[in-house]
Parts: sequence; structure tokens; C-alpha cells
Amino acid sequence: MLLTQTDRDVWMRGEQYARTGRVEIESHDDRRVQATVLGTESYDVTLKYVANGISRTCECAYFNRTGYVCKHIVAAAICWDQLRGLAVPDKALVDKAAPKTTTIPRRAINSLFERPLDADLLLLRDVPDITALGGRGRPHSDLPEAPRALSVFGERLVRAEVKKCFTEIKSWSRRRAYDPYFCAGEMIAAFCEVMRTVRADVGTAPPLVVAQILLDAQEFHRTLVMELIDDSLGLRSISTAYLEDTFESLSQVAVGDKDAGQMKKLLRDFERAREYE
Repeated sequence: MLLTQTDRDVWMRGEQYARTGRVEIESHDDRRVQATVLGTESYDVTLKYVANGISRTCECAYFNRTGYVCKHIVAAAICWDQLRGLAVPDKALVDKAAPKTTTIPRRAINSLFERPLDADLLLLRDVPDITALGGRGRPHSDLPEAPRALSVFGERLVRAEVKKCFTEIKSWSRRRAYDPYFCAGEMIAAFCEVMRTVRADVGTAPPLVVAQILLDAQEFHRTLVMELIDDSLGLRSISTAYLEDTFESLSQVAVGDKDAGQMKKLLRDFERAREYE
């Protein structure tokens, strides 16, 4: 319950405090614990199960300034768990559940915008957390790297399957801990994963099918940016680059006389819709 409300570094320091005997449990039962944790000073910590989770207090400046789970709370929680026969979370769980901290240089983030088609989408997912004020993000849902529907794509690019991907990405915004700002990188990255697959099939899939998918992608992208995320960081410029690259590549594909008129119309529809974005 606390792992998602702190970060790895804080959690690991709390583990060290618990392991080195810095925690004195004053009183406890299955619902509540009162402890004193020795840090720079001695800090009183209280944890209690409540209807919607777990309430916590600590006297340290970090907790009172930020409201985030501090190392003293982590240490008290671990010792309380041990008294109740519960194991300390293993490293794999900590790595998975605790929000990331990072020392990634600013130039790596800038490169996402400078070379969007070569962007590290795993880094893109974390941009809101990395650039948050003070380097700290709010706890939020950990979204998948790509929609499940993308993994069942066959050898042929099928419009209905791509639309399923967009529907699935949209459904993530209804998750309980979804945050429009801090999940924006994950949403944009998932969209780019789909577009990379579409782009790879330009020249091999039927051009009219790809053109129709491009229009579907453009429509969903508008919904994504305007309704599903808070794009204060301008991440849409990265996903837009994937739309534009697919459009440019598709424009160079030779089309038979029978389909030329329809193809021209679809590409023109893309250009017209672009003007309203």
C-alpha cells in the first residue's frame, strides 16, 4: 500500500533503517502502529488502516513539506509487518511498484523532441515524473507499454485490429489511479508503439488500408491530446511526428489507377483534418 506512494531510493533507505535497529515500536495491533524512528533526530511515526487505505504521519520535515511517504514511515511499516509475520517486499516488487527516480541528463530528454522517430519510448513514458517539480511525481497508474491487441497482429495489417488498440489505450484513462498529467508520457508512448507497427507496413500492406488506418489514428490522436491527457509538456509533438512520417511515406507509395482517386481523397482528408489540430 505504501510502495506506490514513495520512490525506490526512499524505500531502500527505509529498509536500511529497519534493518539497522533504528525503529522502536511503542504500541501496535493489527490496525495501528505507533513508532519512534531514529534519523537525524527521533521522529514519531503513526500508521493506521482506514476505510480508503492507510493514514500516516511523521514528524520529519520531508513528510510535512511534501506529504510523501518518507524513509521513517517505510522503516516503521516494515517493522510493523515483521511483527505481524509479513515478509519485507522483495527487490523485484519494489522495482515494479515504487515510482522511479532518475538522474537522466536533460539532453536525453531533449533528444526525444529532436529525433522523435528514434525516441526511446521507455524514457518517454517517464518524462512527466522525471521533469516534475523537485523531481517527484504523484502516485499514479502504471500503464502497459503497449496495448495487448498489438501483440496479436498477424502478417497483414488489419484496420479493425488497429482500432482495437486505440480503444484499449482509451480505456486506460478510466483506471482508478489514472492521472492525466503523469500518465501522459505512457499514453503517448503507447500510441507511438502502435504507429511504429503501422509505419513498418507502409509499402507492404494495401495502401488504401494504411491510409484509412492513418485517418483513424489521426482521429484518435486528437481525442488523446484534447480529452485524455494533460499535455502541458508538449509530448504531442512526438506522437504527431509519427502521424506525419506515416503520411509522408504513404504519399510516396505507388497506387494503381483504380485506387488513385480514393487514395488522393484519403490523403487530402488527412491534410484537411491537420489544419484543425
